[in-house]
Amino acid sequence: MLENKSLTELELSLLVQNLRRANEELPIVRLSNGDLAKTLGIKGEAEKENVGRDEMPLKEVGQKLNKGELPKITGESPIQEIVCDIGSALLDGKLYWFTSHLMLWNKRPGNFSGHFLAVMNAAWWGELNLSVRAHPGDGKLDSFESNLGFREAQKMKARARTGTHLPHPKIKTTRLVAETFEFEKARSVYLDNVEVTKAKTIAVRIEPAKLKIRLQ
Repeated sequence: MLENKSLTELELSLLVQNLRRANEELPIVRLSNGDLAKTLGIKGEAEKENVGRDEMPLKEVGQKLNKGELPKITGESPIQEIVCDIGSALLDGKLYWFTSHLMLWNKRPGNFSGHFLAVMNAAWWGELNLSVRAHPGDGKLDSFESNLGFREAQKMKARARTGTHLPHPKIKTTRLVAETFEFEKARSVYLDNVEVTKAKTIAVRIEPAKLKIRLQ
């Protein structure tokens, strides 16, 4: 059972990985920070530089997720709730889940130049409103794909703080239930800000109404 406390973005991601892999029902949870919390208007979310500052380093979390070694969270469940969707991602044949977003960066997180792909369940990545139409309860995922030069990327990033970067002629956005992305070379895949593995074939799908979150 869940501890009667607010979960961080990282704790929620690990909890979902644990229970979905075991094919168990997700409990009602409360959130303290992160992009999903911000999209839902939950107060007290941390800034992007604070997200993931839990007991385990993000790199180690990704390694454990890839090996199936997942931390457990225990305690009691709260009562009031809003029903949200989650996303599933089949990465070269291995199944994972995400609550906020899946991202493929060029070289490093935060670098929007070169090819960038995001599949969003939440609208926000830190202080950037990347997918202005995304909502975690609408039964859809929102993809955001771009291939920008350095200066174009800087301008886009500045405008994304207010969600005014769209429409853009070099940014493709799509609302989807399921989609498959193919790449010639394996790309690092980040789920909820954790690098979990590298993959050439990425198949994403919405899992509607799987997660119940208490609003604070």
